Amino acid sequence: MGIFLIKFLFLIILSKSMHFVFIFCISILLFHDSYSGTGFPNRLESSGLSHPAGSLTNSKNHLCGAIPDYFQQDTSFGGFTNGGKMYCAPVSVSNSIVSLFGSFLFRTASDSQITSKKNQYFMIKTLASPEYIATSRFGSGPAEICKGVQKFLLDNNIRNFSISHYGWRPVPSQFQKERFPDLTVLPDHLKSKQNAIWLNIGWYNHNINSNSYYRTGGHWVTLAALPVENKNCIIIHDPATLEDRCENILLTTLQKGTLNGNMNGLPLPAEGFSCFRNKSGNYGIIDGFIILEINPEFALKK
Repeated sequence: MGIFLIKFLFLIILSKSMHFVFIFCISILLFHDSYSGTGFPNRLESSGLSHPAGSLTNSKNHLCGAIPDYFQQDTSFGGFTNGGKMYCAPVSVSNSIVSLFGSFLFRTASDSQITSKKNQYFMIKTLASPEYIATSRFGSGPAEICKGVQKFLLDNNIRNFSISHYGWRPVPSQFQKERFPDLTVLPDHLKSKQNAIWLNIGWYNHNINSNSYYRTGGHWVTLAALPVENKNCIIIHDPATLEDRCENILLTTLQKGTLNGNMNGLPLPAEGFSCFRNKSGNYGIIDGFIILEINPEFALKK
């Protein structure tokens, strides 16, 4: 009887152990499935306001290497306010300005490399300040970018430039070109190495029943190139991705539906807007873009 009791208790303990192992294994499998192929969730994605565009492939286009690709959450030199989560606009703008005017703006810098990372870091902080783009906890709007970039260039003795905005978001009339972001105008503007283009991507949730797209946030990226072989592709520098690389985004055109959201300028018919799906399954819709055009012989105030 005693031996039987011992065997019985042993079986109970074994079954409980096996149950624990089973539960542990199931937990591991579930955890792995949640993150398989993607790594840990990107912190920016949780904000819903500024997160990676979601590239498809790397580009070997030679134009990309001429433009810096600063990571907005880089902690070098102290990093940025709130971990840089809302710094996509000043970072994107700085990428272009360093490329266009680095040798002029940093000509008195002590660093041997005139377009160094440290120089760009301080430029980003300046651009994001209330004096210029005034980046806030809500990010940066096109109106603030247009006015901030204009003031920054003038304050740095750069003349003979123009700033144009294409898109439905409100900006001062002096900057507004078209209310619809017609991407067909981009190739002509991108031909000149003296120009810069910043794209405003809106993040939208799609309601299939009503075929409406509700705007939940936005993001700014630097347009790096447009591949000749694929007119439905744009090549960008995305400040929300750590990798220093060009990223190709394949676009499609919305045929119908409505753009909605709690913003001035909405609702709007969705027809004709260019879009893509990001890694989170949201729609990235190009709400607009800003073009900075520089006279090839830009004037410096004496």
